[in-house]
Amino acid sequence: MSSEALPSLFSELVSSKCDGDRERTKSRFENQCKILDAKVSHLLKTKGQDVSDVLEYTSRAIEMVSNSKAKCRLLRHRLVSCKETLQCKRDDLRRLWLESLTHKHTHLLLAEIEEIRKTPDLVNEHLLAKRYELATRVLMSSIELLEGKLADIEALKELKLELHRLLDKLYAIFLEELIQELYMSTFHSVYQGDDDGSIKEVTYEKIFNYKPLKDGSRSINFNVSYVTVLLECMMMLGKITETMDILKEECEGELRKIIAKLSKLMHDIVQASTDTAILDLPESQGQRFLFDLLETTIGHFRQILINNKKFVQILGKVMTSTEKEDSSIETVDLYSNMQTTLEYLISSYLEIPALPALSRQCSSVISESQCGSDLTAYFESKSHSEERCQMLFKFHHSTQGMVGIRKKANYEHFHGNSYWETNDKLNSQKLPLVCKPCLKNITVMFIPIKNFVNEIEKALQAQTEIHCPLHLFILDCANNFLDQINAEVNRILKDSSQNLQSWKVSIVPDDSPHKVIGSEKQILSSTLILREKLTELHALLWKLPAYSDHFLHLIYYIVYYYKDLVHKGFKNLFIEELKPKDVEKENVSGNFEEFGKKVVEEKHILSVSWAKDQDIRRLLKSFSNWKLLEMTESGEAIDSPEDIRMRNKHESELLIRNLHSGEHSTWEIIEDTTILFNIAVLQESLQWFSSRLLSLAKDFKPSGDIKFSTKFSSDALSGLNKLVKEYEDFSDVCLLALHLEVRAHCFRHLMEFETVDIDICAKNLADDLNRIEEALVSALTPKELNYIFEGLGELVASILIHNISNCSQVITRASFGKRVHRAVFVIHCCLANITMTREVSLYRVRHFVRSLYLSHDEVVNEAMEEGPRFGENEYAAVFKILLRGKENEAQIVDDCMKKVRKILNRAVVSIS
Repeated sequence: MSSEALPSLFSELVSSKCDGDRERTKSRFENQCKILDAKVSHLLKTKGQDVSDVLEYTSRAIEMVSNSKAKCRLLRHRLVSCKETLQCKRDDLRRLWLESLTHKHTHLLLAEIEEIRKTPDLVNEHLLAKRYELATRVLMSSIELLEGKLADIEALKELKLELHRLLDKLYAIFLEELIQELYMSTFHSVYQGDDDGSIKEVTYEKIFNYKPLKDGSRSINFNVSYVTVLLECMMMLGKITETMDILKEECEGELRKIIAKLSKLMHDIVQASTDTAILDLPESQGQRFLFDLLETTIGHFRQILINNKKFVQILGKVMTSTEKEDSSIETVDLYSNMQTTLEYLISSYLEIPALPALSRQCSSVISESQCGSDLTAYFESKSHSEERCQMLFKFHHSTQGMVGIRKKANYEHFHGNSYWETNDKLNSQKLPLVCKPCLKNITVMFIPIKNFVNEIEKALQAQTEIHCPLHLFILDCANNFLDQINAEVNRILKDSSQNLQSWKVSIVPDDSPHKVIGSEKQILSSTLILREKLTELHALLWKLPAYSDHFLHLIYYIVYYYKDLVHKGFKNLFIEELKPKDVEKENVSGNFEEFGKKVVEEKHILSVSWAKDQDIRRLLKSFSNWKLLEMTESGEAIDSPEDIRMRNKHESELLIRNLHSGEHSTWEIIEDTTILFNIAVLQESLQWFSSRLLSLAKDFKPSGDIKFSTKFSSDALSGLNKLVKEYEDFSDVCLLALHLEVRAHCFRHLMEFETVDIDICAKNLADDLNRIEEALVSALTPKELNYIFEGLGELVASILIHNISNCSQVITRASFGKRVHRAVFVIHCCLANITMTREVSLYRVRHFVRSLYLSHDEVVNEAMEEGPRFGENEYAAVFKILLRGKENEAQIVDDCMKKVRKILNRAVVSIS
């Protein structure tokens, strides 16, 4: 049994009720105790030393506890004594403790004051190192102390004022840096230094031809992290709302600073490269500068819009929701200021004041319905009236093209209330101009501005019928320019009428494909001026695409009106030529032109009449000499005399048949060579003008921004092509008139030899032809001059032979043959000098006269042996003259003609 059983035995002994149980239990208990004593004895023997150590340690512990109790009693006694002593000195101790606290607080305040006094230097040090966030934290913590627990210290008022001034300075720096990042960050890419710290060279191409800037698709040099730091600093300063208000107020001023800076840069760069004043440079060069300036300005504005979007994103991250409501920046305000600034720039180069928005409510553009109006009546043929040129195109500041007055509410979609305010100080500043201000400058500004306007309206999601103020402003400027163009067109047409009446001529280089080096053309001054104006109007189609219909209409009007002027000028040439010397005897009152028409009806100029007749003109153009004129190229081989004779044979026969009659006294020739010169100049002018009109008409193809109204463009283009054809036809009329006039002179002079000696007639004709050639040689091209004078030998020979055949009585004169030879020689020399070819056709006249002194058999034999020299009719005339008055005249003539016909037929077969 283990020792754990003793308690149970003890409890059993106590609870036993009989003595026997107790004895038995007692016996077991004693036995158990003995066992335990034995175990204890055994343990003492084995663990005796340990027990001794425990007893020793226990005694020591008891001793230490006793000593501690004694010390505690002593400490308690002392504490009671101290308490009694402290109770007596309580007030003195409280006073000393309070004094110690006061001294400690004073020491801390002095330390803080000492630190605050170092704040200005520390802030400036951080500013120099651009540690703006640290500078702001240090300054704001110092100001919080000065306005907090140090607020009542009078000695710190000066320091507080200094720190507030430093705060204003700090905010001014932050604001300036923020404005620089928002508006001027793009310039940093131009001015940033090289790796060695030097400043890069500022060049025209780097500033005004910088492709990433004009592209406008990405941000250039905008430092997002830097702007974030600036906004966080302003947030700590509590200046966010104030900053937003300042940015809104200063936006227009900053935009104008950009324009002023770019203008000054361009002015200085351009002026440094030339000794000529920049405003005295050619107009085209100045307008190129203006275009680059405007494109660069708009590129900067696009960058500012990108910067603004990023700025708003940064602002949303930095500000709390409450501050976002109080401090918001609207893109529409930025667009509004940009429009106002661009209007200021445009006005500076157009010499017109910037229009306030309310006054522009009455601005308008040409409506689409006006552009596409029915022009059928306009394109109808008109009579060649003599009325003065009227102003057919007027805008009067676009009042007739007004779409309708816009309400102020429509504009509020594009601008805030600040748009209605005017910055007088900025308006008073003058830009350094890069070209002379004039309304024409709108042509280089219109497309860039319209493109930017489209971007604005697309960004603001404007309705189709609502346009931003800049859109209306640029259209107003364009309408003013159109007023100027229309007035100038009317003035030019009026001057052209006067120039055409006076036949003023200008010399221009010959630009034909087969021109001779150094060759020139004489063109009517009015034609040259109109061509320049048409070229300008054609260029305006692409420069002002919104007004393409108007310019196409104007071009058609100019071409149509000038056609009338040409017809009137051509008619007046012959009115002056045929005007009787004694007008009063004709008893004509009123307009002289009516009298001129009467004269033209009474007197008939053959060449002009035939040239204007469509059937005759078609017939003349069917001859090979005209076809050769159309195909002739410079440097072509010279034809043989026989080829020339055959080419002009049919035309000569036609003229002989129609003009060798008794009616030749009823038609007139043009004796004044000045008129012939004017006709030649007119022909060259019309030919030159029509070729350029044709190339102009081919370029009228809508593309890109050029949009014509469908019906208008088709009517106008078909009308232009029709006018080109009319100019070409009238040019042909002039050339054919000259061609026929020279031949009419030949008839007029050679028909008189019945009453005047033939050699005198020949001399008069030669002199006349020389005068005509001298008048025409400076006006016509060589191939046209050749067309006029080529073939005259064949015609003169035919006329002389025909006249000799009908006037046989002159043959009896002894000197007739010599006179004919002299006449032929004179005419031959004259034509050879003009055409630079031998006129072998004239030899037929000599052979014809010689044949008149032979017998009919000799004539037949000569034709048989040497070949035929004349035609069938001419041989018939020879035989009739030789056999006149003889017996069997008709039979002999018939026999001779049969022989000649056989010879002629053989000659034709051999040729073929």
